[in-house]
Amino acid sequence: MGRRVGRRVITPQQAFDRIDAAIRPILTSSGYVEVSSELHPEDFGSQVSTYTSPQASVQLTWNGKGEFFVLECDRLPNETVPGGWIDLTLQRFDPHRGDDQWVRELCEDISTALRYYAEQWA
Repeated sequence: MGRRVGRRVITPQQAFDRIDAAIRPILTSSGYVEVSSELHPEDFGSQVSTYTSPQASVQLTWNGKGEFFVLECDRLPNETVPGGWIDLTLQRFDPHRGDDQWVRELCEDISTALRYYAEQWA
């Protein structure tokens, strides 16, 4: 992807907020509630939002050191007990080149992974 003149770079925190806003309706319509949202400026600006339901927990994380977003769950539909965090999707993000188009695609990809996961519980 070549450098475009006049494009607006999106910060990881702005991208996180947009992704979180995109997945929130999917989660709430599936019975999830947000239980925590944390920003860790001392840890490369990492950020995490955690949602829970009676069935499982889901986490959206920006890993500032690794420069990626990850959507995780603590249980798959066929498991009876949580077995640790399982990646539903992991998406790289360059904080120096990320623009509106990149963030829109991240929102779409992460939302698609979440919808597929939520359908398994239905």
